[in-house]
Amino acid sequence: MSGNGFFAMIVGLAVLSALLGGGAKSRRSRRGSRRRSQPVWKDLLFLSIGMTALWAVLVAPVLSSSSGSNVNLDVFSAMLNCGVPIAWIATIGIWAKQRSQERRRFDGIRTINDLLLLPHDEFEHFIAHLFRVKGNQAIVVGGGGDHGIDVVVETQGGQRAIVQCKRWSGKWVDESVVRDLYGAMMHESPDTRGFLVTTSTFSEAARDWAEGKPITLIDGERLAQAIGQLRLSDK
Repeated sequence: MSGNGFFAMIVGLAVLSALLGGGAKSRRSRRGSRRRSQPVWKDLLFLSIGMTALWAVLVAPVLSSSSGSNVNLDVFSAMLNCGVPIAWIATIGIWAKQRSQERRRFDGIRTINDLLLLPHDEFEHFIAHLFRVKGNQAIVVGGGGDHGIDVVVETQGGQRAIVQCKRWSGKWVDESVVRDLYGAMMHESPDTRGFLVTTSTFSEAARDWAEGKPITLIDGERLAQAIGQLRLSDK
């Protein structure tokens, strides 16, 4: 490998490492000690984008300025030529596989009673699944220091939203729960929306308190309708 090729490889690896490390670091530091269920395909997406950027900077100019088979690429450039399509194929393949697995994971959910039988963490994953079906990004949050937040959503319009999930039966969700959600929203950002999802119902005081605030209350009836729509979309 030539001296220029070796230097390009070192620079390229440094840039790629910064892209991947920066993405992971920002995800870890964005909300402190939260544990996020980060999909594998997203990490592969960062890798694919980084490799494509390096290919565009290091390899494409060589290909465009040379003629046909006379192109003489160094080892690192040759690796990028092979690695970029492989990375994208792997990203798309794993994304499709995970989407299919997620659908099968919740195939047995037909009614609110089915949701009540789920462990709480599985209920949170199901709610995140409902948001994803609507075209949003949704990540389940766990561990300490989450201020009562169960799911973090980024809508198609780029707005951030937080979700609290209450898998309750025969118990009204009262005003205090809505106030706690609003406090968590203000802790995140004044522009954050809030969703409070329950298998039960809301008290009148809870509905009155949420009135005029960027909070959406989803009770058992609305949740049952969402399950019905999900089943229809699977057919």
